Amino acid sequence: MICPTCQHENTAEAVICSACATPLPSNIQTGHTETDGPEPIHYSPHLPKGVRLQGEGYAIGELLGQGGFGITYKGGDLSLRRYVAIKEFFPQGCRRQNSTVIPNGSLSADDYAVVRDKFVEEARILGQFSDPSIVRVFDVFEENNTAYMVMEFLEGQTLSARISERGTLDEAEVINIAEKVGHALGIVHEAGLIHRDIKPDNICLTKDGRVVLIDFGTARSFTANKTVKHTTMLTAGYAPLEQYGQQARFGPPTDIYALAATLYHALAGQLPTSAPDRASGVQLQAPHALNSKISVGLSQTLVRAMSVKASERSQDIRDFLRQLQAPAATTPSSVESWFYNQNGQRIGPLSRETMRKMVRSGTITPATMIWREGWTNWVSADQSEWSGQIGVEAGKNKVARPQIPIRERLKTAISSQAGRRILIGILVLFVARGALGVVRYQNGSRDFSQNISTQVLETHPGAGLGQVNLELAQGTLDTSTQTRLHDTYLGKVRFRDGDVGDISLNVTSRDWLNRPATFQFVTTPTNFGYVMTRPLLRSLSSKIPVGAGRSWLRSLHLQRQERDSYYGRILMYDAKSRAILSGGTLNVTVTSFNTDGSPATWTYTID
Repeated sequence: MICPTCQHENTAEAVICSACATPLPSNIQTGHTETDGPEPIHYSPHLPKGVRLQGEGYAIGELLGQGGFGITYKGGDLSLRRYVAIKEFFPQGCRRQNSTVIPNGSLSADDYAVVRDKFVEEARILGQFSDPSIVRVFDVFEENNTAYMVMEFLEGQTLSARISERGTLDEAEVINIAEKVGHALGIVHEAGLIHRDIKPDNICLTKDGRVVLIDFGTARSFTANKTVKHTTMLTAGYAPLEQYGQQARFGPPTDIYALAATLYHALAGQLPTSAPDRASGVQLQAPHALNSKISVGLSQTLVRAMSVKASERSQDIRDFLRQLQAPAATTPSSVESWFYNQNGQRIGPLSRETMRKMVRSGTITPATMIWREGWTNWVSADQSEWSGQIGVEAGKNKVARPQIPIRERLKTAISSQAGRRILIGILVLFVARGALGVVRYQNGSRDFSQNISTQVLETHPGAGLGQVNLELAQGTLDTSTQTRLHDTYLGKVRFRDGDVGDISLNVTSRDWLNRPATFQFVTTPTNFGYVMTRPLLRSLSSKIPVGAGRSWLRSLHLQRQERDSYYGRILMYDAKSRAILSGGTLNVTVTSFNTDGSPATWTYTID
């Protein structure tokens, strides 16, 4: 009897494949062969609830599931008072007498013992690891002519169940699952083992957020770059081509293919094309062609990891995880892409190798221009890059670049992770530039008088200033930026010696936020001559002899020499002819000052 899954040849009486445990449809036992007589007795191979194992060590609870080689129960660890999962070695087709397991007819006693020893070996393999991403094994023992593996009880659901519920998973969730399963595989590979059966059914998503790799029943040791013989046990769609043969090179790329196929299923909602079908020429559809929400970069990374040839896949699980987090922009010949002809018609998705075959077969004529999304160059179909002809000059027979619709270009750019990052960067740049423009515009007309007054006092101690009060003057319009710049400030100063004066300040440069950076200023002490002029004229008029109706004293103008020193010119005029009769110099010495800095008392002499 040939197994339809792994092509292993079994005995004619076999009911399950002795290699992969697939039921053989023509020999399924029903437990009742007579057409007449009493109704068949329904036989259940499961242990009933309450059965104790290892004396009083463990108790059997409800059934959790059954596979080709075992039955899993929810159980209880009576010593530590905790829930556990108990997996019983029970190959399909076996029967039970009381609690004792009896091998089926297709398995001899010796073969049964060999397979049971492999079950125990699985427990020992899992017992090596203590990581949250790998199911923990607490105990393994033999009883009832079979073996039992005691594991941690995981509350949650398998990845397969979640895919069935939702149809497809979003990209962020799938990458998170990939990282945690990849972490588990990294530990397994470092121990010199490969899992050989990565699939959604063997990934558990717990209620507390863990992603746990389970079922190491097919795990085997490997030696890098060495061909070894392994039993053919696989799940179609997830297994790479080398797993279909009994002699091949196994290693981390075997598990990487299966993990990529699992992620493909979660993203696209359907099983990928099996490796043998792809080897015979059936094309693998890129995930983003099935689900437009998938980024092109991630889609290309998965297809690359599912290359039929193991040498074309990532050779290390950590390298594969890095590619998932930052998918490479370049794609090998096996990765599918969209192409356009010179009329702008979309072709594909196709791989580069497929395009070469189309050129060689004449499907695409030499005059056709083809272009792949993401490429910067256009190539003619008659170039050696595509047709394989020797000596054809690159660029020959180029035609005009087709006009790809803008909507298509934007859709392609936004669908890739790099395109989204660039778009976000451009938006951030525009927002930042707009905000900077607003700030610069506001700073151009903002009154910085208080800040500048403080800077004048701090940066120019030699000026003898004790107090500075500035006010914003009328600004000037910068036509290049339509910003009114207020670069002139006017105000009053008080010197440390009590003198007062005026200040004029000009901003000479501004920083990148358009705030005043450097400036120049000039101070002018106040001339208080006008304060003393009228009192001095009255005093002089009473003391200088003037002929009645003949002469008079002209107005006095005082000039400041120092804070306490002023001088001025006095003249005597004829009242009729207005001719100068006599003159002299008036020297004034200020002897005290008011609080506002103006002269309070003074003395004078005439020369």
